[in-house]
Amino acid sequence: MSLSLPGIYLYNLSRDNLRPEEYERIVSAYAAWSRVCREYEFNDGYHANHYIINMRERQVHHTQASSLGPREKDKLERMVFSGEVVMLSDLYGPAKLFHINEDGTLICSDPLAFHHDGAKRIITEYSKSVSCRDYRRSGGKPRPTQVKRLVRASAPDLPEPQAFRTINSKAAGRLLAAGGIYNGNVEGFEKAAKDLGGDAAKGFEQVMNDESKGLLIAGASIAAGLGLGRLNTVRQIATLSKPSTIKKANTVSDRHAYLNDKFGRSGDINHDINIRGNKDIVRNFMKESGISKERTIEQYMDGINLNERVSVESINKGKLAYQNQAPGNWQGNWYSLNKDIPPTKLGINPEGNLRGTDIKVPKVMTTYQSQQPVQMLRSTASPALDTWSVPKVPFQAEGGGIQWFSTNKDVWSPKK
Repeated sequence: MSLSLPGIYLYNLSRDNLRPEEYERIVSAYAAWSRVCREYEFNDGYHANHYIINMRERQVHHTQASSLGPREKDKLERMVFSGEVVMLSDLYGPAKLFHINEDGTLICSDPLAFHHDGAKRIITEYSKSVSCRDYRRSGGKPRPTQVKRLVRASAPDLPEPQAFRTINSKAAGRLLAAGGIYNGNVEGFEKAAKDLGGDAAKGFEQVMNDESKGLLIAGASIAAGLGLGRLNTVRQIATLSKPSTIKKANTVSDRHAYLNDKFGRSGDINHDINIRGNKDIVRNFMKESGISKERTIEQYMDGINLNERVSVESINKGKLAYQNQAPGNWQGNWYSLNKDIPPTKLGINPEGNLRGTDIKVPKVMTTYQSQQPVQMLRSTASPALDTWSVPKVPFQAEGGGIQWFSTNKDVWSPKK
C-alpha cells in the first residue's frame, strides 16, 4: 500500500519501496494522469495529511472548490510525467507497458510513455527495489512476467500472446537504432537493444552506418507520426523499416522536414506527445458529453490552443460562470469563470447579430450559476476568425483566455 499518496494505485517510487513484481502493472503517464483528474481533488491550503501532495479522492458532494489546488495539481502532474510517481493498473496482472524478462531485468516497451527519461527513472527505481530484497531462493532475480491463460485440459498450449512477448528481433533493433538517431541518444537506445536480447542487438548494429542513418531518421519520423512510437507488433516494425514506405528526398534534412509537414508535427517529439495527449482529452470529453460526430469534435477543437494545458475538472454547486451573447440569444456551451476576460480573449467577436436579424449590437454578459457539481473541460482559447457572430463581417479574435466547456445546460441557471 502506498504511504506517500492516497488510494492503493498511486506510488512515489523513491519513498514507497514498491515490490519489483508490481512494476509490470505500471501504466503510461497519460493513462495515469487522466485517471487522477477524474478521481482526485487538490488543495493549496493547509496540509492536513501526511501525503507528499495535498490531495484526496474526489467526493461528489462537497463544498471545497476544485480550483483551490492548482499548484498541488501541477506539482503532481510533473511527478507523474517524469516517472517519479506512477499508477498501477487496477487489474491484477501486467499492464503491457513494462515487463520483467528472463534475466530479471525490467523492460519498457514504449520509452515515450513518459517525459524526461521517465521510463529510465522507473527502471532505476526497480533496480533499487530488487537490491533491497532477498532473491536467493529464485535464482537471485525476480520472476519473469507471467502470461495467464485459460486453456482446456485436452487442448495443446496456445502460442504466447504477442502483447507480452519480448520483441527482440532484428526489426526491433532497427527501430531502436532509428529512435537513437531521432532522439540524439544512440548509446541509450543501443543499451536497450542489448537488454532485449535475441537478435535485437544484431539488428541495431546492422543498420548503424552512414548509408542507413538518413533512412532510419525518416523511419523513426513515420513511426512517430503513426503512433508517436507506440508500435504494437513486429509486423508494423518490419513494415516501417522498408524503404518503399518512405518518400525520397534530396537530403536527410529535407526528408525530415517533409515528414514533419506531412504529419503536422513540430519536430520536437515531447511537444508532439503533449499535443496528442491534449487531443485525446478533448475527444474523450466531447464523446462523453454526447458529441459523437468526429467533424463536430474537430470544429470544437479548432477553438482550443492544444499547446497549453487541457484538463477535465469538477465545478461545484453555486459556482458562477459567464457568457457573452447578443441580447436574447441562446445559451452556448462555452463559459468563462472570470467575468473580467473580454470576449476577444475567448476567441469571439464582442459584437453579434440579434437572433434572426442582421442587426449588429454589442454583446452583453449573462451570468449563470451551477445548480449541482458538474464536470467541465478547461482549456485556453486559440486565436480564431469569428464568422458566426456577425456572418457578413468576420472578426479576428486574439484568444489566450481560459475557457470552460460543458453541454450540460440544465446544470446552469441564469442568475437574476
